[in-house]
Amino acid sequence: MRLLRLPAVIEKCGIRQTQIYRQMETGAFPAPIRVGQRQVAWSEQELDEWIAAKIAARHEHDPIRPATPRGARRNAPNPARKKKTGAKGIWS
Repeated sequence: MRLLRLPAVIEKCGIRQTQIYRQMETGAFPAPIRVGQRQVAWSEQELDEWIAAKIAARHEHDPIRPATPRGARRNAPNPARKKKTGAKGIWS
């Protein structure tokens, strides 16, 4: 069994420290193992199982909509937006 410190957990799971500790409070994230007086680490196996459960849950019910590609909203035409016309920039 391999133990991972917090920076490696953040990298592996893709969530920030605050979210990890919030989910730990509700029991939604694996609890750490105390490895020293002021040190904790997480079991890599438990993290792998947590990730696998997240993937399995995604297929059962996906409340998250697909991400909008960057710039899609920004570049979408807005018919209500006024456009400049002519060389002098007169608003229509």
